[in-house]
Amino acid sequence: MNLLQSTLPLGWLENSLVKKNLTVGLICTKKKTKNLPPIKDLYRGGHEKAFEVLYMKGGPLILNDLEEQIGIEKFSRLLINVYNKNVDKTDELLDVLYDMTNQDIVDRFNNLLHK
Repeated sequence: MNLLQSTLPLGWLENSLVKKNLTVGLICTKKKTKNLPPIKDLYRGGHEKAFEVLYMKGGPLILNDLEEQIGIEKFSRLLINVYNKNVDKTDELLDVLYDMTNQDIVDRFNNLLHK
């Protein structure tokens, strides 16, 4: 065992590699989704780019930004609350988010949905 191995926990190394890969992936995804329409008011079944918007832009980019804003623990609780309350509309999601955070976080998230 060398000095580096004895002073740094393995979890730290794994987490830093995961974060680096995630960052690279998010940068690539931002470039790919730059010209996609906003998520807000997108009709899932009627827009040719709905899948890309929802699953490339919505999941990785917007939800990652929200997780960074509120932290992993609160984000995890948010997902549980969304599931338990059967949230299926944006306004319902914003209400749950407001109950758990504050208006600034809700406004930021809502603005991302409109980009």
